[in-house]
Amino acid sequence: MSKKYIERNRVIYIGLTFFTTIVGLLSRKYYYYLPSSLNLYLGDALYALMMFWILGILFKRQNIVRNGFVAMIICYTIEFTQTLDYVWLIKIRSNLLGKLILGTGFLWSDLLAYVLGILAGGLMEVIMYRKRLL
Repeated sequence: MSKKYIERNRVIYIGLTFFTTIVGLLSRKYYYYLPSSLNLYLGDALYALMMFWILGILFKRQNIVRNGFVAMIICYTIEFTQTLDYVWLIKIRSNLLGKLILGTGFLWSDLLAYVLGILAGGLMEVIMYRKRLL
C-alpha cells in the first residue's frame, strides 16, 4: 500500500459493525452449537472486531495500526473495569445492554481474544483495500 492510511467507506463500516454485532449476539444465544473451545473466545473476539469497525467509522482516514491499537486500549480498559465493584457500575451491568457493553467478569483469556479479533479486522481491512472493496 502506498498510502499510510486507508480511505474507509463509512457505509461499508456501518454494515460491517452491524453484521459483526448480529453474529456476536447469535454466538451468545446459540452457544451450544459451537465447540466450547471456540465459544470461550468468539464473543470477545467479535466484540473487539466490532470496536475496530466502529473506529473505522469514526476515523475514516486513520492508519490501520493506530485504529487497532486504540481498539485494543478500549477493549482492555473495559475488561479491566470488570475488576471494579462500584455500586453504580454494578447497576449498569445489571441490565442486558450494560452487560453486553461492559461485560461481567475479568478473564485473562479475553485479552488474547481481543488481540485476535483486532488482528482479524486489520487483515480483513487490508484484503478489502487490495481488492478495491473499500
